[in-house]
Order: sequence, then structure tokens, then C-alpha cells
Amino acid sequence: MSFSCRLITLMSIIIKDMKKIILLSVFIILSNALFSQEMKLYAPFPSRIKVETSGTEVIISWKDAKDVAEGRYEIYRAGIALTADNLMVAEKIGESDPGIQVYRDTPPVGSELFYAVFVKDSTQVYKICIPYRNVTTTAIKIEESDIEETKSSTISQLTAAVSDTEVKLNLQSSREEREIILFRNTTEINSYETLLKSIYITEKKGSSIEFTDDPMAGIDYYYAAVDGGLYRSGNENLLYEGNYTKTPIKVKFSYEVTTDALYVKSPMPLPLLKVTADLESGVLLNRQEIQETTGTISHKTLESVNRLIGRTYPGYSQVEAITLSYNRNINSIIATLFLNKKWSETVNQLEPYTSRNFDEETRFQSHFYRGQALYYLGKYNEALLEFIIIEKTFYVE
Repeated sequence: MSFSCRLITLMSIIIKDMKKIILLSVFIILSNALFSQEMKLYAPFPSRIKVETSGTEVIISWKDAKDVAEGRYEIYRAGIALTADNLMVAEKIGESDPGIQVYRDTPPVGSELFYAVFVKDSTQVYKICIPYRNVTTTAIKIEESDIEETKSSTISQLTAAVSDTEVKLNLQSSREEREIILFRNTTEINSYETLLKSIYITEKKGSSIEFTDDPMAGIDYYYAAVDGGLYRSGNENLLYEGNYTKTPIKVKFSYEVTTDALYVKSPMPLPLLKVTADLESGVLLNRQEIQETTGTISHKTLESVNRLIGRTYPGYSQVEAITLSYNRNINSIIATLFLNKKWSETVNQLEPYTSRNFDEETRFQSHFYRGQALYYLGKYNEALLEFIIIEKTFYVE
């Protein structure tokens, strides 16, 4: 066979093989397209999962799966983000009919939780985990302040009216069994930061509360009333329309009062009267001049004065540090720093444990020990603030 014939034969074989390769490629492409289209159309899982807290509840919402029209929905929760590999740790907490698309859970307080929603038909439960679609990726937790918010009273119609040297306060409380705290400030109490800097006046219970305040005269005052339990829980959503005043009020000085009242309260001392004439006749009174005299002090008097000047007074003894029951989170700090009188290190090391990331016992004990350490450092204002936070918890101490 000549070279040209062999070349033609080889080219024919190559062309045939290329046709086969092209046909196979087209087949694979079409198959993948059809398979992808089938997978895209069939989605047996809900979508748009969303969780939020409402008081003591966690509300889980989602959009039903489009491809499982008659399916029911199972709701799961766990302490870790759920994937296909760890579903065995999840706890089924309930089911929901199609069209409802919401479920309310009441989980333990303080637990960080993740949720998942699966659809099931007559044959199986489609436990497919897709982040942001039917499983959550961020932990949610019910705080103590959330619980207090559901129990708290709604305060309305707070009014403050001047009555000579007094301020008459009136308000309505939706829950008469709840303690209501009244605050006073020289600026409008319209933010949580301002509330923390306000003066505590009193605490009252009742559906209709009245109180008479007796502030200093001549100063503009504003007032606010908040639920006591909610305030102490650390919740910052305390101020709203109706529970703080927006108009300043000012009480009178006693000399400005024109009423015939037999007794007028006055938080300020009376001025010294300089009477120079008889009030009835107008005749000038004789001025009494102070007579300057000179003399000597007796030896006995001088000795007495020297004894008074030289007298020493015993100083107050320093109070001993107080320790509480064992706490696994902060006990090492107390043992190594606090009990060894390393006050500055104690204050700094305990600061992170006062956040709401820790349980109530840890937070309150941290405030208690920080208060003592600040006291020993001579920072009395800061120490007082720490003790105020836990005054009812550790009242005896």
C-alpha cells in the first residue's frame, strides 16, 4: 500500500473517532443539563428559616417546601449548629401542618440554641441541612431580662405638678403587684444612660401610684418611672412614651410661697434677718458695737487647750474581706488574687465575669468582690456602684 493510501486510511479512522467523542460529549452535556434541571425543580425542604425571641419564647418561622404539597413539618433544636453529620444530637420539639409556617418554642433560660425545620411526606422525612434555608447558623438565647420584660408593668400617664415647695407625682401601672421605681434628674430622662445617672427617689406598688417629692428649690427637674424588676435585670428597654416627663418643673423657695399655710416645708435654711428699726414705729434701733478687749489666758486654761490639741483619736479599723460560697468560674481569681489582697488585679480579672454571658450567680458574685476590692483601693464611688447592683442579693453581707 502506498504512503498516500495509508495516510487516507488513518485520517478516516481519526475522523470516525472524533465523531464518537463529539457525540459522547453532547450526550454527557445534555444528560447533565437534564439532571441539573430535575434537581433544581425538586426541592424537598423548607426555606427562609428565621428565629427571634419574644419574652420567654423563641419564634421559628419558615417558608413551606414547594415540592411537598401535602407534607408536615418537624422542628428540631440542639446546642450546636446542625449538619447532616450531627443530627443525632438534635431534639425534636414539635410538628406543624402545612400553611402554618411558624412554631413557638419555650426553651430553658440561658441556653444557646440552634434550630432546624424538615418536611416529611407519606414515605420519609427529608433531613436535608442547608444553612440559612432550613437550619440556623447563629445561636439564640432567652435572657433573664427577656423574662422580666414579659412580667413587667406598663407605666402610663406619669405627671409631675408643682405644689409650692413640693412636687406631686401620679402614674398608672398595668400590674399592681410590680415594684415601680421613681427617678429624678436635672435633664430629661429619655435614654438608658441618663436613667443610670438619675437620682433614685422611692419604690411603690399599685395600679394608681401617688407620691410627693420634696426636692431643692430653684432647679429644673424631670422624672421617670420604670418597672423595678426589669430595671434590675439589666434590660435597657425601659423608657417609652408615658413613663417619663418632658417638661421641666421647679419648686418655689419658701419666701416665694404666698399661701396662708401654717407650715411650709423648706429644704433650704432661712436667711439671717438684719433688723435695723422697730417694725411698728420705724425708730432706728441702737447699734450694738462689738467691744474689743485684750487679756491673757490663764495657765490652767492654756493647759486644757493644749491637751485638746494634742489629743489623738483612734482610727477606724479596716473591715475584713468577706468571701462567699464556691463559684467554679471565679473561685481561682478569689483564691489567688482577692485573698492575697491584690486589689487592682482582682478588679481587672473579674470585670469580664460581670457581663450577661455568664449566669446570675457568677455576675453578682463578681460585682460583690469587685466592690470590696475597689473599697480597699479607696475608690469609694466605684465601690458603691458595684454594691448597689447586688444590694438585695447580698444584703446581709
